[in-house]
Amino acid sequence: MDRAAWRYFYRFFRPCRRFLLLNLLVAACQSLAFLPMILLVRRIFDSAIPAGRLGLLARYCGGMILLILFNMLLFLWTRRGAIRAVKTAIRDLRNDLIQRYCAFSRSYYSRTDHSHLRFTLIQDTERLDMMSIGLLTQALPALLVSLTLSLLLVYLNGLLFAALLGLLSLALGIAWRMKRAIVAANARYRDSQKQYGRGVALLLQIMDLTRTQAAEPFEIERQRSAGDSLRADGQRLERLRTAYLEMQNTVMTAIGVIILFVGGAAIVGGRMSLGELISFYFLAVLLGNQVKSCWSSLPLIVGGNEALKALGEIVHGADRPPYAGRRRIPFRGDIALESVDFGYDERPVLKEASLNLKPGGLVVLTGPNGSGKSTIAYLVLGFYRPQSGVLRADGIAYDELDLPALRRRIGFVPQNPIIFPGTIRDNICYGYPETPLADTIRAARSAAAHDFIELLPERYETWVGENGMLLSGGQRQRIAIARALLHRPEVLILDEPATHLDPATVNQLTENLRRLDFSPAILLISHEPGAHPQPARIYGLKDGRLAEVDPAGPRREESA
Repeated sequence: MDRAAWRYFYRFFRPCRRFLLLNLLVAACQSLAFLPMILLVRRIFDSAIPAGRLGLLARYCGGMILLILFNMLLFLWTRRGAIRAVKTAIRDLRNDLIQRYCAFSRSYYSRTDHSHLRFTLIQDTERLDMMSIGLLTQALPALLVSLTLSLLLVYLNGLLFAALLGLLSLALGIAWRMKRAIVAANARYRDSQKQYGRGVALLLQIMDLTRTQAAEPFEIERQRSAGDSLRADGQRLERLRTAYLEMQNTVMTAIGVIILFVGGAAIVGGRMSLGELISFYFLAVLLGNQVKSCWSSLPLIVGGNEALKALGEIVHGADRPPYAGRRRIPFRGDIALESVDFGYDERPVLKEASLNLKPGGLVVLTGPNGSGKSTIAYLVLGFYRPQSGVLRADGIAYDELDLPALRRRIGFVPQNPIIFPGTIRDNICYGYPETPLADTIRAARSAAAHDFIELLPERYETWVGENGMLLSGGQRQRIAIARALLHRPEVLILDEPATHLDPATVNQLTENLRRLDFSPAILLISHEPGAHPQPARIYGLKDGRLAEVDPAGPRREESA
Protein backbone atom coordinates (compact mmCIF):
# COMPACT_ATOMS: atom_id res chain seq x y z
CA MET A 1 0.00 0.00 0.00
CA ASP A 2 1.34 3.42 -1.00
CA ARG A 3 0.53 5.51 2.07
CA ALA A 4 1.65 8.76 0.45
CA ALA A 5 -0.72 8.12 -2.45
CA TRP A 6 -3.58 7.37 -0.05
CA ARG A 7 -2.87 10.62 1.84
CA TYR A 8 -2.85 12.51 -1.44
CA PHE A 9 -6.17 10.94 -2.42
CA TYR A 10 -7.71 11.70 0.98
CA ARG A 11 -7.03 15.43 0.43
CA PHE A 12 -9.90 15.60 -2.01
CA PHE A 13 -12.37 14.32 0.59
CA ARG A 14 -11.38 16.81 3.30
CA PRO A 15 -14.00 19.44 2.36
CA CYS A 16 -16.79 16.90 2.92
CA ARG A 17 -15.28 14.74 5.69
CA ARG A 18 -17.79 15.96 8.30
CA PHE A 19 -20.67 15.13 6.02
CA LEU A 20 -19.23 11.67 5.32
CA LEU A 21 -18.73 11.07 9.04
CA LEU A 22 -22.36 12.06 9.62
CA ASN A 23 -23.36 9.61 6.88
CA LEU A 24 -21.53 6.79 8.62
CA LEU A 25 -23.11 7.67 11.96
CA VAL A 26 -26.55 7.65 10.34
CA ALA A 27 -25.74 4.26 8.82
CA ALA A 28 -24.82 2.99 12.27
CA CYS A 29 -28.06 4.35 13.70
CA GLN A 30 -29.96 2.52 10.98
CA SER A 31 -29.02 -0.75 12.60
CA LEU A 32 -30.89 0.27 15.77
CA ALA A 33 -34.10 -0.34 13.82
CA PHE A 34 -33.25 -4.04 13.87
CA LEU A 35 -33.90 -4.25 17.61
CA PRO A 36 -37.68 -3.63 17.40
CA MET A 37 -37.76 -5.81 14.29
CA ILE A 38 -36.40 -8.88 16.06
CA LEU A 39 -38.79 -8.29 18.96
CA LEU A 40 -41.65 -8.21 16.47
CA VAL A 41 -40.40 -11.41 14.81
CA ARG A 42 -40.23 -13.19 18.19
CA ARG A 43 -43.77 -12.10 19.09
CA ILE A 44 -45.09 -13.19 15.70
CA PHE A 45 -43.84 -16.77 16.18
CA ASP A 46 -44.21 -17.04 19.95
CA SER A 47 -47.52 -15.18 20.42
CA ALA A 48 -49.50 -14.11 17.38
CA ILE A 49 -49.26 -17.32 15.31
CA PRO A 50 -49.75 -19.85 18.18
CA ALA A 51 -52.77 -17.84 19.45
CA GLY A 52 -54.23 -17.56 15.95
CA ARG A 53 -54.61 -13.77 16.28
CA LEU A 54 -54.54 -12.58 12.66
CA GLY A 55 -55.15 -8.93 13.56
CA LEU A 56 -52.14 -8.89 15.88
CA LEU A 57 -50.09 -10.69 13.21
CA ALA A 58 -51.10 -8.02 10.67
CA ARG A 59 -50.09 -5.20 13.05
CA TYR A 60 -46.72 -6.81 13.77
CA CYS A 61 -46.04 -7.36 10.07
CA GLY A 62 -47.18 -3.82 9.26
CA GLY A 63 -44.78 -2.45 11.87
CA MET A 64 -41.94 -4.42 10.32
CA ILE A 65 -42.78 -3.09 6.85
CA LEU A 66 -42.74 0.50 8.15
CA LEU A 67 -39.34 -0.08 9.73
CA ILE A 68 -38.04 -1.58 6.47
CA LEU A 69 -39.35 1.41 4.45
CA PHE A 70 -37.79 3.84 6.93
CA ASN A 71 -34.47 2.03 6.62
CA MET A 72 -34.70 2.10 2.81
CA LEU A 73 -35.32 5.89 2.71
CA LEU A 74 -32.48 6.51 5.15
CA PHE A 75 -30.24 4.26 3.08
CA LEU A 76 -31.03 6.16 -0.14
CA TRP A 77 -30.42 9.52 1.54
CA THR A 78 -27.03 8.56 2.94
CA ARG A 79 -25.89 6.86 -0.27
CA ARG A 80 -26.95 9.83 -2.39
CA GLY A 81 -24.81 12.16 -0.30
CA ALA A 82 -21.85 9.78 -0.36
CA ILE A 83 -22.02 9.38 -4.14
CA ARG A 84 -22.16 13.16 -4.60
CA ALA A 85 -19.10 13.55 -2.36
CA VAL A 86 -17.17 10.88 -4.29
CA LYS A 87 -17.99 12.34 -7.70
CA THR A 88 -16.91 15.79 -6.52
CA ALA A 89 -13.65 14.43 -5.10
CA ILE A 90 -12.85 12.52 -8.32
CA ARG A 91 -13.56 15.66 -10.37
CA ASP A 92 -11.16 17.65 -8.17
CA LEU A 93 -8.57 14.87 -8.42
CA ARG A 94 -8.71 14.93 -12.20
CA ASN A 95 -8.43 18.72 -12.22
CA ASP A 96 -5.39 18.50 -9.95
CA LEU A 97 -3.78 15.91 -12.24
CA ILE A 98 -4.35 18.17 -15.25
CA GLN A 99 -2.62 21.01 -13.39
CA ARG A 100 0.28 18.71 -12.54
CA TYR A 101 0.52 17.52 -16.15
CA CYS A 102 0.76 21.15 -17.26
CA ALA A 103 3.52 21.82 -14.72
CA PHE A 104 5.72 18.84 -15.59
CA SER A 105 8.98 19.70 -17.31
CA ARG A 106 9.57 19.12 -21.00
CA SER A 107 12.28 16.60 -20.16
CA TYR A 108 9.72 14.61 -18.15
CA TYR A 109 7.45 14.34 -21.19
CA SER A 110 10.36 13.38 -23.41
CA ARG A 111 11.09 10.29 -21.27
CA THR A 112 7.55 9.37 -20.16
CA ASP A 113 5.02 7.15 -21.89
CA HIS A 114 2.14 9.52 -22.69
CA SER A 115 -0.35 6.67 -22.86
CA HIS A 116 0.46 5.89 -19.21
CA LEU A 117 -0.45 9.46 -18.22
CA ARG A 118 -3.65 9.26 -20.24
CA PHE A 119 -4.56 5.88 -18.75
CA THR A 120 -4.03 7.15 -15.20
CA LEU A 121 -6.13 10.26 -15.79
CA ILE A 122 -9.07 8.34 -17.26
CA GLN A 123 -9.02 4.67 -16.31
CA ASP A 124 -7.27 4.77 -12.94
CA THR A 125 -9.37 7.66 -11.64
CA GLU A 126 -12.46 5.71 -12.72
CA ARG A 127 -11.23 2.77 -10.62
CA LEU A 128 -10.77 5.14 -7.68
CA ASP A 129 -14.31 6.37 -8.25
CA MET A 130 -15.67 2.82 -8.06
CA MET A 131 -13.51 1.98 -5.04
CA SER A 132 -14.62 5.09 -3.14
CA ILE A 133 -18.28 4.42 -3.79
CA GLY A 134 -17.78 0.81 -2.71
CA LEU A 135 -16.05 1.91 0.50
CA LEU A 136 -18.44 4.71 1.46
CA THR A 137 -21.72 3.15 0.38
CA GLN A 138 -21.03 -0.54 1.03
CA ALA A 139 -17.99 -1.58 3.02
CA LEU A 140 -17.83 1.00 5.84
CA PRO A 141 -21.61 1.20 6.49
CA ALA A 142 -21.77 -2.61 6.35
CA LEU A 143 -19.01 -2.87 8.95
CA LEU A 144 -20.86 -0.53 11.32
CA VAL A 145 -24.16 -2.35 10.83
CA SER A 146 -22.40 -5.71 11.25
CA LEU A 147 -21.06 -4.60 14.63
CA THR A 148 -24.57 -3.70 15.85
CA LEU A 149 -26.05 -6.91 14.49
CA SER A 150 -23.33 -8.94 16.18
CA LEU A 151 -24.16 -7.38 19.55
CA LEU A 152 -27.85 -8.20 19.03
CA LEU A 153 -27.00 -11.78 18.09
CA VAL A 154 -24.89 -12.15 21.23
CA TYR A 155 -27.85 -10.87 23.23
CA LEU A 156 -30.16 -13.44 21.63
CA ASN A 157 -27.89 -16.49 21.91
CA GLY A 158 -24.19 -16.23 22.70
CA LEU A 159 -23.35 -19.87 21.96
CA LEU A 160 -25.07 -19.86 18.60
CA PHE A 161 -23.35 -16.58 17.72
CA ALA A 162 -19.95 -18.09 18.64
CA ALA A 163 -20.61 -20.88 16.14
CA LEU A 164 -21.68 -18.32 13.55
CA LEU A 165 -18.55 -16.24 14.17
CA GLY A 166 -16.33 -19.28 13.70
CA LEU A 167 -17.94 -20.07 10.37
CA LEU A 168 -17.62 -16.45 9.22
CA SER A 169 -13.95 -16.39 10.24
CA LEU A 170 -13.33 -19.47 8.14
CA ALA A 171 -15.07 -17.82 5.18
CA LEU A 172 -13.03 -14.63 5.63
CA GLY A 173 -9.84 -16.65 5.63
CA ILE A 174 -10.77 -18.22 2.29
CA ALA A 175 -11.67 -14.77 0.93
CA TRP A 176 -8.32 -13.37 2.01
CA ARG A 177 -6.49 -16.12 0.16
CA MET A 178 -8.52 -15.42 -2.97
CA LYS A 179 -7.68 -11.73 -2.66
CA ARG A 180 -4.05 -12.41 -3.57
CA ALA A 181 -5.06 -14.05 -6.82
CA ILE A 182 -7.45 -11.18 -7.58
CA VAL A 183 -4.69 -8.60 -6.94
CA ALA A 184 -2.33 -10.36 -9.36
CA ALA A 185 -5.02 -10.81 -12.01
CA ASN A 186 -6.13 -7.19 -11.66
CA ALA A 187 -2.56 -5.91 -12.13
CA ARG A 188 -2.11 -8.12 -15.20
CA TYR A 189 -5.41 -6.97 -16.71
CA ARG A 190 -4.53 -3.32 -16.07
CA ASP A 191 -1.21 -3.76 -17.91
CA SER A 192 -3.02 -5.43 -20.81
CA GLN A 193 -5.45 -2.52 -21.02
CA LYS A 194 -2.55 -0.08 -21.15
CA GLN A 195 -0.76 -2.07 -23.85
CA TYR A 196 -3.89 -2.38 -25.97
CA GLY A 197 -4.69 1.33 -25.64
CA ARG A 198 -1.10 2.25 -26.51
CA GLY A 199 -1.20 0.06 -29.60
CA VAL A 200 -4.47 1.50 -30.88
CA ALA A 201 -3.22 5.06 -30.33
CA LEU A 202 -0.04 4.28 -32.26
CA LEU A 203 -2.00 2.66 -35.09
CA LEU A 204 -4.17 5.75 -35.54
CA GLN A 205 -1.12 8.00 -35.34
CA ILE A 206 0.87 6.19 -38.05
CA MET A 207 -2.01 5.22 -40.35
CA ASP A 208 -0.40 6.88 -43.37
CA LEU A 209 2.85 4.98 -42.73
CA THR A 210 0.91 1.73 -42.36
CA ARG A 211 -0.72 2.24 -45.75
CA THR A 212 2.37 3.46 -47.62
CA GLN A 213 4.31 0.46 -46.30
CA ALA A 214 1.39 -1.87 -47.11
CA ALA A 215 1.70 -3.00 -43.48
CA GLU A 216 -2.02 -3.47 -42.84
CA PRO A 217 -1.71 -7.27 -42.29
CA PHE A 218 1.16 -6.71 -39.84
CA GLU A 219 -0.79 -4.09 -37.86
CA ILE A 220 -4.01 -6.10 -37.87
CA GLU A 221 -2.17 -9.15 -36.55
CA ARG A 222 -0.36 -7.07 -33.93
CA GLN A 223 -3.61 -5.55 -32.68
CA ARG A 224 -5.31 -8.96 -32.76
CA SER A 225 -2.52 -10.41 -30.61
CA ALA A 226 -2.84 -7.55 -28.12
CA GLY A 227 -6.61 -8.00 -28.12
CA ASP A 228 -6.21 -11.72 -27.39
CA SER A 229 -3.98 -10.93 -24.41
CA LEU A 230 -6.51 -8.40 -23.15
CA ARG A 231 -9.31 -10.95 -23.54
CA ALA A 232 -7.38 -13.69 -21.73
CA ASP A 233 -6.39 -11.46 -18.81
CA GLY A 234 -9.87 -9.99 -18.53
CA GLN A 235 -11.39 -13.47 -18.66
CA ARG A 236 -9.13 -14.68 -15.86
CA LEU A 237 -10.00 -11.68 -13.70
CA GLU A 238 -13.73 -12.16 -14.25
CA ARG A 239 -13.44 -15.89 -13.47
CA LEU A 240 -11.80 -15.07 -10.15
CA ARG A 241 -14.41 -12.41 -9.37
CA THR A 242 -17.22 -14.82 -10.23
CA ALA A 243 -15.67 -17.57 -8.11
CA TYR A 244 -15.25 -15.08 -5.29
CA LEU A 245 -18.91 -14.02 -5.40
CA GLU A 246 -20.12 -17.59 -5.75
CA MET A 247 -17.99 -18.56 -2.76
CA GLN A 248 -19.78 -15.87 -0.77
CA ASN A 249 -23.22 -17.20 -1.71
CA THR A 250 -22.26 -20.80 -1.01
CA VAL A 251 -20.72 -20.02 2.37
CA MET A 252 -23.68 -17.90 3.44
CA THR A 253 -26.16 -20.59 2.41
CA ALA A 254 -24.17 -23.24 4.27
CA ILE A 255 -24.01 -21.02 7.36
CA GLY A 256 -27.79 -20.61 7.22
CA VAL A 257 -28.30 -24.37 7.07
CA ILE A 258 -25.94 -24.94 10.02
CA ILE A 259 -27.76 -22.30 12.08
CA LEU A 260 -31.09 -24.02 11.39
CA PHE A 261 -29.63 -27.37 12.42
CA VAL A 262 -28.05 -26.11 15.65
CA GLY A 263 -31.07 -23.95 16.48
CA GLY A 264 -33.46 -26.80 15.68
CA ALA A 265 -31.54 -29.06 18.02
CA ALA A 266 -31.80 -26.38 20.73
CA ILE A 267 -35.59 -26.20 20.24
CA VAL A 268 -35.86 -29.99 20.49
CA GLY A 269 -33.82 -29.85 23.69
CA GLY A 270 -36.02 -27.11 25.12
CA ARG A 271 -33.22 -24.57 25.28
CA MET A 272 -34.75 -22.21 22.72
CA SER A 273 -38.17 -21.16 21.48
CA LEU A 274 -39.17 -21.10 17.82
CA GLY A 275 -39.49 -17.28 17.96
CA GLU A 276 -35.95 -16.98 19.31
CA LEU A 277 -34.59 -19.19 16.51
CA ILE A 278 -36.46 -17.30 13.81
CA SER A 279 -35.30 -13.96 15.29
CA PHE A 280 -31.70 -15.20 15.39
CA TYR A 281 -31.94 -16.58 11.88
CA PHE A 282 -33.48 -13.29 10.68
CA LEU A 283 -30.59 -11.29 12.16
CA ALA A 284 -28.03 -13.81 10.88
CA VAL A 285 -29.37 -13.36 7.34
CA LEU A 286 -29.07 -9.57 7.73
CA LEU A 287 -25.52 -9.97 9.05
CA GLY A 288 -24.70 -12.25 6.13
CA ASN A 289 -25.92 -9.59 3.71
CA GLN A 290 -23.68 -7.01 5.37
CA VAL A 291 -20.69 -9.33 5.22
CA LYS A 292 -21.41 -9.99 1.54
CA SER A 293 -21.45 -6.22 0.97
CA CYS A 294 -17.98 -6.01 2.49
CA TRP A 295 -16.75 -8.96 0.44
CA SER A 296 -18.20 -7.66 -2.81
CA SER A 297 -16.33 -4.38 -2.24
CA LEU A 298 -12.99 -6.18 -2.00
CA PRO A 299 -12.32 -6.45 -5.77
CA LEU A 300 -13.14 -2.74 -6.12
CA ILE A 301 -10.76 -1.90 -3.29
CA VAL A 302 -8.05 -4.07 -4.86
CA GLY A 303 -8.46 -2.30 -8.20
CA GLY A 304 -8.47 1.10 -6.52
CA ASN A 305 -5.31 0.31 -4.58
CA GLU A 306 -3.53 -0.67 -7.81
CA ALA A 307 -4.70 2.60 -9.38
CA LEU A 308 -3.39 4.55 -6.38
CA LYS A 309 0.04 2.96 -6.80
CA ALA A 310 0.17 4.22 -10.38
CA LEU A 311 -1.10 7.61 -9.25
CA GLY A 312 1.58 7.81 -6.57
CA GLU A 313 4.31 7.13 -9.14
CA ILE A 314 3.18 10.19 -11.08
CA VAL A 315 2.33 12.56 -8.23
CA HIS A 316 5.34 11.73 -6.07
CA GLY A 317 7.78 11.09 -8.90
CA ALA A 318 11.17 12.68 -9.24
CA ASP A 319 10.15 15.35 -11.74
CA ARG A 320 10.51 18.96 -10.67
CA PRO A 321 9.67 22.07 -12.72
CA PRO A 322 12.82 23.85 -13.96
CA TYR A 323 11.78 27.03 -12.13
CA ALA A 324 9.51 27.67 -9.16
CA GLY A 325 9.42 31.47 -8.91
CA ARG A 326 6.19 33.41 -8.39
CA ARG A 327 7.14 36.98 -9.28
CA ARG A 328 5.21 38.64 -12.09
CA ILE A 329 6.57 41.64 -13.95
CA PRO A 330 5.31 44.06 -16.63
CA PHE A 331 7.50 42.32 -19.18
CA ARG A 332 8.94 44.61 -21.89
CA GLY A 333 10.64 41.98 -24.05
CA ASP A 334 14.27 42.05 -22.91
CA ILE A 335 15.71 38.49 -22.70
CA ALA A 336 19.32 37.66 -21.87
CA LEU A 337 21.26 34.39 -21.79
CA GLU A 338 24.44 34.82 -19.74
CA SER A 339 27.23 32.25 -20.05
CA VAL A 340 24.81 29.34 -20.34
CA ASP A 341 25.99 25.72 -20.36
CA PHE A 342 23.40 23.08 -21.19
CA GLY A 343 23.28 19.45 -22.22
CA TYR A 344 20.94 16.48 -22.42
CA ASP A 345 22.09 13.84 -19.94
CA GLU A 346 25.77 13.32 -20.80
CA ARG A 347 25.65 15.12 -24.16
CA PRO A 348 26.71 18.80 -23.99
CA VAL A 349 24.86 21.13 -26.36
CA LEU A 350 25.72 24.71 -25.34
CA LYS A 351 28.95 26.05 -23.85
CA GLU A 352 29.07 29.49 -22.26
CA ALA A 353 26.41 30.77 -24.64
CA SER A 354 25.40 34.44 -24.29
CA LEU A 355 22.64 36.15 -26.23
CA ASN A 356 20.47 39.27 -25.89
CA LEU A 357 17.01 39.92 -27.31
CA LYS A 358 15.84 43.55 -27.28
CA PRO A 359 12.34 44.98 -27.93
CA GLY A 360 12.00 45.84 -31.61
CA GLY A 361 15.22 44.03 -32.50
CA LEU A 362 15.75 41.01 -34.77
CA VAL A 363 18.24 38.28 -33.89
CA VAL A 364 18.88 35.51 -36.41
CA LEU A 365 20.33 32.26 -35.11
CA THR A 366 21.96 30.01 -37.71
CA GLY A 367 23.76 26.72 -37.58
CA PRO A 368 23.62 23.14 -38.87
CA ASN A 369 20.79 20.80 -37.97
CA GLY A 370 21.21 19.35 -34.48
CA SER A 371 23.54 22.10 -33.30
CA GLY A 372 21.20 23.23 -30.50
CA LYS A 373 19.34 26.16 -32.06
CA SER A 374 15.91 24.96 -30.92
CA THR A 375 17.38 24.25 -27.48
CA ILE A 376 18.02 27.98 -27.08
CA ALA A 377 14.34 28.62 -27.84
CA TYR A 378 13.30 26.11 -25.18
CA LEU A 379 15.67 27.70 -22.68
CA VAL A 380 14.13 31.12 -23.37
CA LEU A 381 10.69 29.58 -22.80
CA GLY A 382 11.88 28.15 -19.49
CA PHE A 383 11.23 24.55 -20.52
CA TYR A 384 14.78 23.62 -19.49
CA ARG A 385 17.15 24.92 -16.85
CA PRO A 386 20.83 25.39 -17.77
CA GLN A 387 23.47 23.46 -15.88
CA SER A 388 25.31 26.76 -15.36
CA GLY A 389 24.75 30.38 -16.28
CA VAL A 390 21.51 32.30 -15.96
CA LEU A 391 18.60 33.60 -18.02
CA ARG A 392 17.03 36.98 -17.28
CA ALA A 393 13.84 38.74 -18.35
CA ASP A 394 14.05 42.52 -18.09
CA GLY A 395 17.13 42.00 -15.94
CA ILE A 396 15.42 39.65 -13.45
CA ALA A 397 16.64 36.05 -13.10
CA TYR A 398 14.25 33.32 -14.21
CA ASP A 399 14.53 31.76 -10.73
CA GLU A 400 12.40 34.62 -9.36
CA LEU A 401 9.80 34.71 -12.12
CA ASP A 402 6.43 33.08 -12.64
CA LEU A 403 7.36 31.31 -15.89
CA PRO A 404 3.81 30.46 -17.05
CA ALA A 405 2.94 34.18 -16.75
CA LEU A 406 6.11 35.11 -18.66
CA ARG A 407 5.28 32.65 -21.45
CA ARG A 408 1.97 34.41 -22.03
CA ARG A 409 4.06 37.32 -23.35
CA ILE A 410 6.15 35.11 -25.65
CA GLY A 411 4.97 33.83 -29.03
CA PHE A 412 6.64 30.63 -30.24
CA VAL A 413 6.33 28.77 -33.54
CA PRO A 414 8.23 25.44 -33.58
CA GLN A 415 9.63 23.92 -36.74
CA ASN A 416 6.81 21.35 -36.79
CA PRO A 417 3.86 23.28 -35.36
CA ILE A 418 0.99 21.52 -33.62
CA ILE A 419 -2.35 21.79 -35.39
CA PHE A 420 -5.12 20.04 -33.47
CA PRO A 421 -8.54 18.80 -34.70
CA GLY A 422 -10.84 21.80 -34.90
CA THR A 423 -11.44 24.83 -37.05
CA ILE A 424 -8.85 27.28 -38.29
CA ARG A 425 -10.22 29.84 -35.85
CA ASP A 426 -9.97 27.32 -32.99
CA ASN A 427 -6.30 26.79 -33.81
CA ILE A 428 -5.42 30.47 -34.12
CA CYS A 429 -7.30 31.40 -30.94
CA TYR A 430 -6.08 28.46 -28.84
CA GLY A 431 -5.85 29.63 -25.23
CA TYR A 432 -7.83 32.78 -26.06
CA PRO A 433 -11.24 31.47 -27.19
CA GLU A 434 -13.06 34.77 -26.62
CA THR A 435 -10.87 36.64 -29.12
CA PRO A 436 -13.01 38.76 -31.50
CA LEU A 437 -12.96 37.71 -35.14
CA ALA A 438 -11.42 41.05 -36.12
CA ASP A 439 -8.36 40.36 -33.95
CA THR A 440 -8.14 36.83 -35.37
CA ILE A 441 -8.13 38.23 -38.90
CA ARG A 442 -5.50 40.83 -37.94
CA ALA A 443 -3.18 38.07 -36.69
CA ALA A 444 -3.84 35.97 -39.82
CA ARG A 445 -3.00 38.94 -42.07
CA SER A 446 0.30 39.49 -40.26
CA ALA A 447 1.11 35.79 -40.73
CA ALA A 448 0.29 35.94 -44.48
CA ALA A 449 -2.53 33.45 -43.86
CA HIS A 450 -5.69 35.52 -44.40
CA ASP A 451 -5.72 35.29 -48.20
CA PHE A 452 -5.69 31.47 -48.38
CA ILE A 453 -8.17 31.21 -45.49
CA GLU A 454 -10.66 33.39 -47.39
CA LEU A 455 -10.53 30.94 -50.30
CA LEU A 456 -11.61 28.00 -48.12
CA PRO A 457 -15.31 26.94 -48.13
CA GLU A 458 -15.98 27.85 -44.48
CA ARG A 459 -13.18 30.43 -44.19
CA TYR A 460 -12.15 30.66 -40.52
CA GLU A 461 -14.65 27.96 -39.55
CA THR A 462 -13.07 25.41 -41.90
CA TRP A 463 -12.28 22.08 -40.23
CA VAL A 464 -8.54 21.26 -40.41
CA GLY A 465 -8.70 17.50 -39.74
CA GLU A 466 -6.55 15.36 -37.46
CA ASN A 467 -3.14 17.04 -37.04
CA GLY A 468 -4.19 19.54 -39.71
CA MET A 469 -4.12 16.88 -42.43
CA LEU A 470 -6.56 18.84 -44.59
CA LEU A 471 -4.04 21.68 -44.87
CA SER A 472 -0.68 21.94 -46.61
CA GLY A 473 2.55 22.29 -44.67
CA GLY A 474 2.81 25.97 -45.53
CA GLN A 475 -0.78 26.61 -44.45
CA ARG A 476 -0.18 24.91 -41.11
CA GLN A 477 2.97 26.98 -40.65
CA ARG A 478 1.16 30.27 -41.23
CA ILE A 479 -1.73 29.34 -38.93
CA ALA A 480 0.82 28.63 -36.20
CA ILE A 481 2.46 32.02 -36.80
CA ALA A 482 -0.94 33.70 -36.58
CA ARG A 483 -1.52 31.91 -33.27
CA ALA A 484 1.79 33.25 -31.94
CA LEU A 485 0.96 36.80 -33.05
CA LEU A 486 -2.61 36.80 -31.75
CA HIS A 487 -1.86 38.05 -28.23
CA ARG A 488 0.71 40.62 -29.45
CA PRO A 489 3.72 39.13 -27.65
CA GLU A 490 6.76 41.04 -26.39
CA VAL A 491 9.03 38.26 -27.73
CA LEU A 492 8.44 36.27 -30.92
CA ILE A 493 10.44 33.09 -31.61
CA LEU A 494 10.21 31.54 -35.08
CA ASP A 495 11.95 28.20 -35.57
CA GLU A 496 12.59 27.59 -39.30
CA PRO A 497 9.51 29.59 -40.37
CA ALA A 498 10.35 29.36 -44.07
CA THR A 499 10.62 25.55 -44.20
CA HIS A 500 7.25 24.99 -45.92
CA LEU A 501 6.84 28.41 -47.55
CA ASP A 502 7.57 29.55 -51.09
CA PRO A 503 9.84 32.61 -51.63
CA ALA A 504 6.95 34.99 -52.35
CA THR A 505 5.19 34.05 -49.10
CA VAL A 506 8.48 34.33 -47.18
CA ASN A 507 8.95 37.87 -48.52
CA GLN A 508 5.39 38.81 -47.62
CA LEU A 509 5.75 37.38 -44.12
CA THR A 510 9.07 39.20 -43.63
CA GLU A 511 7.51 42.50 -44.66
CA ASN A 512 4.55 41.94 -42.34
CA LEU A 513 6.85 41.25 -39.39
CA ARG A 514 8.69 44.51 -40.06
CA ARG A 515 5.39 46.39 -39.89
CA LEU A 516 4.13 44.94 -36.60
CA ASP A 517 2.93 47.88 -34.52
CA PHE A 518 3.80 46.27 -31.16
CA SER A 519 7.52 45.84 -32.02
CA PRO A 520 8.40 42.54 -30.35
CA ALA A 521 11.90 41.21 -29.89
CA ILE A 522 12.23 38.57 -32.62
CA LEU A 523 14.43 35.47 -32.53
CA LEU A 524 14.48 33.79 -35.94
CA ILE A 525 16.09 30.35 -36.15
CA SER A 526 17.36 29.13 -39.52
CA HIS A 527 19.85 26.52 -40.69
CA GLU A 528 20.51 28.48 -43.90
CA PRO A 529 22.99 31.35 -43.50
CA GLY A 530 21.77 34.40 -45.39
CA ALA A 531 18.14 33.25 -45.55
CA HIS A 532 16.86 35.94 -43.23
CA PRO A 533 15.48 39.48 -43.32
CA GLN A 534 17.62 42.56 -42.82
CA PRO A 535 18.69 44.40 -40.76
CA ALA A 536 19.46 41.80 -38.10
CA ARG A 537 22.06 40.68 -35.60
CA ILE A 538 23.25 37.28 -36.77
CA TYR A 539 24.62 34.54 -34.54
CA GLY A 540 26.14 31.25 -35.57
CA LEU A 541 26.04 28.11 -33.43
CA LYS A 542 28.60 25.38 -33.93
CA ASP A 543 30.07 22.76 -31.57
CA GLY A 544 28.10 24.31 -28.71
CA ARG A 545 29.69 27.74 -29.18
CA LEU A 546 27.56 30.78 -29.97
CA ALA A 547 29.28 33.58 -31.87
CA GLU A 548 28.03 36.74 -33.54
CA VAL A 549 28.55 36.93 -37.30
CA ASP A 550 29.68 40.24 -38.72
CA PRO A 551 28.29 40.51 -42.27
CA ALA A 552 31.24 42.72 -43.17
CA GLY A 553 33.97 40.62 -41.61
CA PRO A 554 34.97 37.42 -39.79
CA ARG A 555 33.24 35.96 -36.75
CA ARG A 556 33.85 37.23 -33.26
CA GLU A 557 32.73 35.44 -30.12
CA GLU A 558 29.92 37.12 -28.21
CA SER A 559 31.04 38.16 -24.76
CA ALA A 560 28.77 37.70 -21.75
